[in-house]
Amino acid sequence: GDPLGWKSRLLRNLYRCYGRASVTTGGGDADQSRVLFLVIHPKFIRYLRPIADKLGRPYAYLTIEDPAMFAALEEQNLPRVHLELTADTQAMIKPEVDILHQTFRPGFFEAWVVRLNAVRRAFKRLDPDCIVIPEVNAAFNELVSPAAKTIGISTACIQQGWAPVPPGGRGGHPGP
Repeated sequence: GDPLGWKSRLLRNLYRCYGRASVTTGGGDADQSRVLFLVIHPKFIRYLRPIADKLGRPYAYLTIEDPAMFAALEEQNLPRVHLELTADTQAMIKPEVDILHQTFRPGFFEAWVVRLNAVRRAFKRLDPDCIVIPEVNAAFNELVSPAAKTIGISTACIQQGWAPVPPGGRGGHPGP
């Protein structure tokens, strides 16, 4: 037997199709950026700026659901791209949602699928050549990489210093 039932499977599959984000750009050549640098903390601006400045290609710093970080980039007049979930999408990541007049209770994983869809659709519109991801420990890092890869956008991860959690799930510890 099927533990979910056909109705639950249908609602889950419909739910997993949701996800849209609005895109806001500012500064420099942000609209024509070929490389996006994900920033989730001001330290990443300092860390990535020398790399970005030497590229010789249009670039922008990428923020996702972080208006304060986008504002910090604006204060420095840096090229920036911000993705924010639309109101419809925000409504769909609640503990209980309505799909075709049916109540659906998405699990934690399903809500991240909706975010993944939103980011992927925004990346399709932006169409960068590459997205640079610093570190690899934040939840959005794990969202950006598969979203980009599923539509053929290359990603590069830059690790600064020793990672407290080894990237890619590799085990081991560097020692005392």
